[in-house]
Amino acid sequence: RDMRDLGHILLGLCSPHDEELATLLRDLTRGVYPTPTAFADAAEQLHAVRQQSDPDASWAGHASAISDVGLTRRENEDGFAWRALGKDAMLYAVADGLGGHERGAVASSLTLDVLAEYLARRGADLGKNDKELMASMRQAMEVSNRALLEHRTKNKAEMGSTLTAAIVLKDKLVVGHCGDSRLYRVRDGKLERLTSDHTVAQDLVAAGKLAPEDADSHRGANILTATMGAEDELEADISVVPVKSGDRVLLCSDGLYNPLHDEGILAGLSSWPDRHKTVRRMLRQALSLGSTDNITALVVDIP
Repeated sequence: RDMRDLGHILLGLCSPHDEELATLLRDLTRGVYPTPTAFADAAEQLHAVRQQSDPDASWAGHASAISDVGLTRRENEDGFAWRALGKDAMLYAVADGLGGHERGAVASSLTLDVLAEYLARRGADLGKNDKELMASMRQAMEVSNRALLEHRTKNKAEMGSTLTAAIVLKDKLVVGHCGDSRLYRVRDGKLERLTSDHTVAQDLVAAGKLAPEDADSHRGANILTATMGAEDELEADISVVPVKSGDRVLLCSDGLYNPLHDEGILAGLSSWPDRHKTVRRMLRQALSLGSTDNITALVVDIP
């Protein structure tokens, strides 16, 4: 009965011009999908079909994402975004808002929206070589940083956000990173972290004062040294990373990687070829391990 009631509510909000979605919701009101999992599977199938038929997404639309409030928080301050940047490029990004309650959610949303809008306007003019591509990513992050800083100043609100973003091209990722969200790549059964946390713990690792394997459990792991919206001069890492067909890429917030650790992340990314099932099962695993933060996972398969 609850699922049917949900169907009626959603159908009332659905655009009359979206016949595919309306059909799905009418099936929900008729009891075709008796459980949330069954409805989620059907909705993801529709989403996948739409991605495949979207000429802007082209080959790069091989992604699935999930974000959850977690076990203890009252609001989800995480966010994710993807946007086609012309025919041969796609942007994927994850942000973890800081500031508590609505302020954190606003910070992550604003960070992602401004970044995506700036890069979408650039479109095919992202750059002809690695140096120009990296410059485009840095410029987009700086514009996003200024927007968040202005919003923070205008509203006299303590807020900020992490940001980990990747422009996916046919043979490379252009990575922009600020804070402690992360980007991983799995290739040939091996997991590699492609970003370095901006935290006190990571600074100790870089200085040779802390073993890398002890960083995540160190008290300094939760103390950020760089965030979006904190300073006029943005501290961000920009890089270009090669990818090839068969690689699987994960962008995620700390609510996922803290409970799973590298072993759990590798197992999750390697166990299920279906990326939609991958993100759902990794979320369930993080929840079962008692994650106390918001949880976001975005998986991209390189075709």
